[in-house]
Amino acid sequence: MINNRTIQNLKAYSKLEEDLRKSILGGKLSYSAPISTEAELSRMYGIGRSTARKALQNLVDEGLLSKVHGRGTFIVPPEERSPELVRLTKILVIMAPASEQIYDRKLISGIADYAYTHQCQFEVKKDAVTLSQLRSQYENLKFDGIIWERPGSEVYPIIESLRNDGIPQVTISRQVAGVPSIAFDYVSGISKTVKFLRDIGHSEIMFYDLDNPAPIFSARQKIFVHELRKSGRLRPENHVFTAKFRTLTHEQIRHAFAICPDTTALIFSSTLTNEFMEYFKAANIRIPEELSVIILGETDQFNMDNQHPYSILIELRQLIGTRAAELIKKLKGGGKVTDEQILIHGELMIRQSCASPVKLLATR
Repeated sequence: MINNRTIQNLKAYSKLEEDLRKSILGGKLSYSAPISTEAELSRMYGIGRSTARKALQNLVDEGLLSKVHGRGTFIVPPEERSPELVRLTKILVIMAPASEQIYDRKLISGIADYAYTHQCQFEVKKDAVTLSQLRSQYENLKFDGIIWERPGSEVYPIIESLRNDGIPQVTISRQVAGVPSIAFDYVSGISKTVKFLRDIGHSEIMFYDLDNPAPIFSARQKIFVHELRKSGRLRPENHVFTAKFRTLTHEQIRHAFAICPDTTALIFSSTLTNEFMEYFKAANIRIPEELSVIILGETDQFNMDNQHPYSILIELRQLIGTRAAELIKKLKGGGKVTDEQILIHGELMIRQSCASPVKLLATR
């Protein structure tokens, strides 16, 4: 039966373990001298020696402490800690304020799978964060590391300051120097998509992308141009168009088709899906009889789980989430992670929106 004394011991034991972990991870204790003995800790916290011993053993099991016979208990330096012994308690996930719900769900699903199998927690935030808040929370062991989902440039200074503090961080689809990053491999994905369209007979292909300054967008536009040039297309850069989020008009789409009147296949960013679907309906464009279509990324309406006719280049967001959580654990254990962005290959899901080309109607 649990009595008041037992509850009191549990609280004192938890506080001892938490205080020691905080001091160790905060670098506040010497690596060369032993920490306080079990007897000293039991007197300081008003607990029995067996309770103090248990708290120390938990930290030994995590690879944070090492018992040396005849000398005492020492802190294991970060570079000597075994990643396999590191235990995550909580991951903080900071999401982009505006994104497709399916992007959020699949990324979080991957993180949740990792958290469940490794018995740790995670917290998702979409609110604005400050450097002082994050520093304070980390110092008080509120989280072990941060996964930043497509962070905007306005928070790069925060990420850089936390990097300098040695706080484990991973960015998704964006790169900050000195911070590990994971992204969908758009280069291979776009290359695979263009090759598929060429293989079924398309030579007049258009790419309509999001107008965004992040390097990942210019990279995927460049590979599209490169693939068209490989097939002998003159001035392939004229087949690339961009629009800012939620600004694309029917007039802009008509203008693009007027510049490239022989287009038989279209690839467009999932962020432009609503505008293109409205245009197809208004212009009475039959898919795929008049135009083959591949969407670059999933949306809430058009994804691999829903019934619809559209082909999609799918980002494996769930896998990206799992890999990000794995990196946080590795970083917490003192593991070295390359600055080179980790790229996750996608899958090309072909449905009824793609067919061998025929001449588009002149009235389009």
